[in-house]
Amino acid sequence: MGTEAMNLELAGLAVAILEEDPEAGFDEIAEAWKVRAADMTPGDSAQVDALTRETRPGLGMFISQPFLRDLLIFDAGAALKASLCPVLALGGEFDPMKVTLPSIRAALESRSESNYRVKLLPEINHMFQTAPDMGSPPEWAALEETFSPSALELLTNWVQEYTQGP
Repeated sequence: MGTEAMNLELAGLAVAILEEDPEAGFDEIAEAWKVRAADMTPGDSAQVDALTRETRPGLGMFISQPFLRDLLIFDAGAALKASLCPVLALGGEFDPMKVTLPSIRAALESRSESNYRVKLLPEINHMFQTAPDMGSPPEWAALEETFSPSALELLTNWVQEYTQGP
């Protein structure tokens, strides 16, 4: 299984656990990941074990914060389908959240408004910085660039298009 597919599946398991038990902690999520890993190839199982060790501090902190926990289980698709305003959805090639762009596009395509744009930006990370690879949050902080000039130009042009009127 590819890394992105595995991350998406494991995130889905975490969300399912939190939806079922809003008080669940990282240990419950790690146990579900362990059960799932038992059905995987040895290589994939080892990858899940490594991911569990690597994400314990960050995910444990993440799910302990009510706002972030709510963000994890929020159904953005329903909100996007109901929205009538222009929407610009951007993701970076090296953004782990880029896996959400297809579902964002599907939600926007199902609404009556056609004033949206969904774009994957090449060589851009989660913080909209030009990056050589996905990296990690400490690596993002080490990059000199605050915000990609190409992403800023795209954003600026889109805002101008929808605020200048006919």
